[in-house]
Amino acid sequence: MDFQERVERLREELKKSITERDTVQRQIAFRKEWISKLELRLHEAKQGDNDAYAWCSAVGKDRDILIFKLTSELNSEINALTSLQKEYSELENRIGLLEEKLKKEQSIEFDFGWRKKDIHGDKEKSREMGESELKALQIIAQSDNGRGSTVARISRSLVVSYDYARLLWLSLGRADYIDIPPRGKTTITAKGRNALEEKGLAPWP
Repeated sequence: MDFQERVERLREELKKSITERDTVQRQIAFRKEWISKLELRLHEAKQGDNDAYAWCSAVGKDRDILIFKLTSELNSEINALTSLQKEYSELENRIGLLEEKLKKEQSIEFDFGWRKKDIHGDKEKSREMGESELKALQIIAQSDNGRGSTVARISRSLVVSYDYARLLWLSLGRADYIDIPPRGKTTITAKGRNALEEKGLAPWP
């Protein structure tokens, strides 16, 4: 498996883990809300409030049955919440490890952000646009029809760390593929547009 394949596999695994984490996070929020409602209903049932019976006709007016049913459901929901929170923590740890692995793999591609390094030796290669740089340049070109982008957008779009996205950003700026103003958004230069066109890539309208 070559460098690019390893990076792509890690990106896909990271995306999948982030999606799973977000799903679990929504489930946790739902469980917490439901637990709060059950706790309120259980309190009402213990206080003998008739409204507590309205949600569950199966128990009739038997207070002990209602309390038992609510207590059982509440305990079940609490156990489910605990399990989800554990799963969320594990996913967070996995995402952290994947981000570190991805950062290490991507660091092979650059030596201080703008010169590709020969990973088979100590000699440096002549300056060429790497695959990640090319993707970052496309993102900048696509942003508002080439009128502006940010490092954060590159980071989100490529699913890479902010620090690595900044290296790509600096590398493209050094090579004059993008214009990096003191303030405001980054824009693609004529050289950058030509570079994409030469590779058959013209993402803007």
